[in-house]
Amino acid sequence: MLDVLESQGLDVDAAVTSLGHSQGILGVFACQDLTRAAEVLAIAQLVGAAVTRQARVTGLVAQGDAGPMVAIGNITRKQLQQAIDTACGDLDENIRPTIGLRNARTTYVLVGRPDDNRKVLDLLRHQAAKDAKAVENKLAAAPPLAQTLFPWTCR
Repeated sequence: MLDVLESQGLDVDAAVTSLGHSQGILGVFACQDLTRAAEVLAIAQLVGAAVTRQARVTGLVAQGDAGPMVAIGNITRKQLQQAIDTACGDLDENIRPTIGLRNARTTYVLVGRPDDNRKVLDLLRHQAAKDAKAVENKLAAAPPLAQTLFPWTCR
């Protein structure tokens, strides 16, 4: 990995600091002691294998175009949680989709099994169409619920 950065002109040896997010922290450790880079790579491979296995066991793997994570914009946390509770309320809380993180002020990441995520997304689309129709028919003055979906391809 460091070879790739160096081939793009980054002088790794001149770096004042390094930082990493999530598994990127392993890159920080590799930069701190290049003699241990092989060990850090081995740890990264073990983490990847464990995550892949757990994803398969829990069903958090891509199915066709549907993935286990979808970023949804133009929505509040409350609206997304209500959609999850309505669409998947019959599921055990341990396997129900969840809000994985907040990506921006009005963008959240839905994390769950692809079929369960699809139920939530279908409900949101239905609500958005219903809201748009109410505004069109002058039954509502507020702008309609209009989420932006950003499916993530995780394979």
